[in-house]
Amino acid sequence: MSTSMPSAADLGIVSGGTVDQSGLINAALANPNYAGIVFDFSPPGFVYISNNIIGHNKVLRFEPGSYLSGPTGSTPVASVNSFVLDCGLRQKCFDPGAALTFNPIGTTLGKISPWVFGAVADDTTDDAPAIQKTINLIIANTGVQTLFIPSGTYKCNSPLICANSTGTDYAFFQISIEGEANFWEASGYGTVLDFRGFNNTFGIGLHQAKGASIKRIKLWGAWNYTFTDAYTFYNTALSAFTDGVCRDKPYSPYAGIVIDPFGPSVPSDGGYPGLSAYYHGSDAGSTGVTLEDVFITNFVIGFITSPNGQTLNAELIRAEKIQFSNMKICILSCQAQEKMNVFRHLGIWGVCHTIFVAGSGGGAAYGANSPGNYYVEDVNLAGYNNQFVYLNSQGYFPSYFKNIYAESLGKFGTVFTSVGGTVESSSFDFANYMDAGSYQNQIDAAISFIGCSFRMYGTGKPVTITAGWGPYFNSCSFETVPLFPLGAHRGSAIFENCSVGDFGIVLGPPSSLSVYEYSNTFAYGDRKITSTSRGITFDYNSPNPAAPMPINRTTANYAISKSLVGGFYQAVVTCSSDELNRVFVGDVVAGDTTGDNQNLQIIGMVSAVGSGNFTINYIPAWVVTGNYYLYVWLPLYNVAFTGDTTNGSNQITNVNVVAGDLPTMMSRGGLLSTTSVQVSDGWQSALIRLLGYNAASGTLTFDKTATATATMNLFTNTNAAPGTLSPSIAAGPGAGSSPVVAITKVNYKNMQISITTGTTPSASAVVASISFGVPFAGGYVPSPRFSPANAAAAALSGASEVFMDANSSSGFTISSGPSALAASTLYLWNVEVG
Repeated sequence: MSTSMPSAADLGIVSGGTVDQSGLINAALANPNYAGIVFDFSPPGFVYISNNIIGHNKVLRFEPGSYLSGPTGSTPVASVNSFVLDCGLRQKCFDPGAALTFNPIGTTLGKISPWVFGAVADDTTDDAPAIQKTINLIIANTGVQTLFIPSGTYKCNSPLICANSTGTDYAFFQISIEGEANFWEASGYGTVLDFRGFNNTFGIGLHQAKGASIKRIKLWGAWNYTFTDAYTFYNTALSAFTDGVCRDKPYSPYAGIVIDPFGPSVPSDGGYPGLSAYYHGSDAGSTGVTLEDVFITNFVIGFITSPNGQTLNAELIRAEKIQFSNMKICILSCQAQEKMNVFRHLGIWGVCHTIFVAGSGGGAAYGANSPGNYYVEDVNLAGYNNQFVYLNSQGYFPSYFKNIYAESLGKFGTVFTSVGGTVESSSFDFANYMDAGSYQNQIDAAISFIGCSFRMYGTGKPVTITAGWGPYFNSCSFETVPLFPLGAHRGSAIFENCSVGDFGIVLGPPSSLSVYEYSNTFAYGDRKITSTSRGITFDYNSPNPAAPMPINRTTANYAISKSLVGGFYQAVVTCSSDELNRVFVGDVVAGDTTGDNQNLQIIGMVSAVGSGNFTINYIPAWVVTGNYYLYVWLPLYNVAFTGDTTNGSNQITNVNVVAGDLPTMMSRGGLLSTTSVQVSDGWQSALIRLLGYNAASGTLTFDKTATATATMNLFTNTNAAPGTLSPSIAAGPGAGSSPVVAITKVNYKNMQISITTGTTPSASAVVASISFGVPFAGGYVPSPRFSPANAAAAALSGASEVFMDANSSSGFTISSGPSALAASTLYLWNVEVG
């Protein structure tokens, strides 16, 4: 095979003018002695052709400044076919205004740049035509698959459309669009596509692509939301969030990247302006699209699939190392065939309202309004973000979220699902109510949270949970006890092995009817405090046992008429002096209009207590003028102590802390539970609100006066573990004469009982009595689970089987049946206390 590459000038080919040079070019390419032609005119110039060229799979090499041209016009009059393109990546080879088509079988570099059609990347010249021509060349010629866009800023005054139209339908195609920007360079350096010249279509559209990819590129749009203040931003609903200029239509929103922008017919909103000719063909969609090292900024929607409301597919999408900044929605799913779509390693910057949206409602009515199946993980949220998610899975498919780190987030968002889904290993730091200008409803999500943390930036104030059917929290942590409504079934939020701060508190399920009743158990020593089946308990005499403390029990006479003061809403509430005694500056106030706590939500925070009134500020925008039942959020902290009460005094003296951290608990406010402190107004005797604690004098001050003088144990409502104390065991006649008994603490919830019987054990008698060391308080009775741990214990059955009885808050007994235990025999049992 010949490797000779004559120059065009040596072949008699001339540059400039309008004389057709195709004959000389074809003759040289047909010559078996030539491997191709080198266009290297000096001075540089163009070669004019007006007839077809057959390349015979040979090389056309273009030196800088030399290129092919021809008659002008939009309808091709000639084509250059079957050649291998050899030129630099920042070099013009084809006149973009010529009525010519170019069909290479490949390139020597394995990729092609839009510079071949005259792109210049000066952010002034419209480079969209050059990029579009290069896209069309790739789609029409399978020998070239990669569009490489060198670093620089490319002004694009029209959308870039990747589609293979056959006239009445679309054929599938593959394309790789690559720039020169890693994850950080994509934030402002490297390859930038500037779409700020229009605001009504999209940046890049992939229609019925199979295996296409976009990598190492920044897309820059025209969205220009004006951020006035934090309060306005955090209190603006998704449906109302707009810059007032960019197109935000249900089937054709202004977007950075659109997968399958067009449907078989023009949708009811008119579709994307100027692109109605693209609406034809079937309802098939794209598959297997890959995004990597892409930065999308200043669009209504960053990434959207199937907005047309008609196409399907758009599945198996893989997006990694993606950055979003300044937009309404970052990722938007529109239809239910979108399955196994994975977004990983995301950075969210600037001002973005909602990160992920799928399904109908919530001000996000786009496309077919049905949710796909997404996996979103490794996400960092910074800047201003109103909510992380709006997901309405309905009865379709679940989505999963993992490794989310969010700071200054307004709220997690809303999730409706009957098909599962989880949020795992994530940290949500909600916007400080002072920064946000109001208290937000932070979690409205019927989804499972596993191993997540929730806080409001060190305020010590509760995270709010408002989901009607309720989320499930497993192994999660909260900075302080969250506030949540009970819902119609007293189970709107379920907590399992969830902790509060570093106090050792574990939140359990909120209802004794919960199937998770025994998932949290009594703790010995190592962990000071755990929960009960009731989990978080507030005022027992409220309409519902787990509701916050009502300021007034019977009326909804607290009139809320809010006014905007200093950038946030506040209201002055009139009340009696007795009611004022229950309100303190800094209290979080919740409310509802029914008094049944079914729809309890945050009203705001007490900023001042005056004469006959108190002031609530940071009131959310959704709170309307009206009369409310108001409640003070007072978490019940678990501390076990002893002390003396005196009739008529509001102090407990001789305080001795048995378990828990009383000073730290005091710093968080709230209630402590006791076994029996009678107070002057007849409120629940086991709950006191603490005002001060002097550890040196052992004096604790609370907000009511006692009505009895007594020395008593003052334990928490639930499971106060006795520090390093262990349970104890005492033998009974059922163990015989001179038995040997022992009890061993295995861990915080398990123990093993060892009984070696003596002589003549008695039938139907107590074998052993076990004490917890410190009783369960508040009337809670645990349910120890008893199982044999050796062959002798396992062999007991029928009349000889032992059983557990006399179970109480302080311990339980083991008794023998009608047949006595065998003498001088070792019996072992494992006991788990729940």
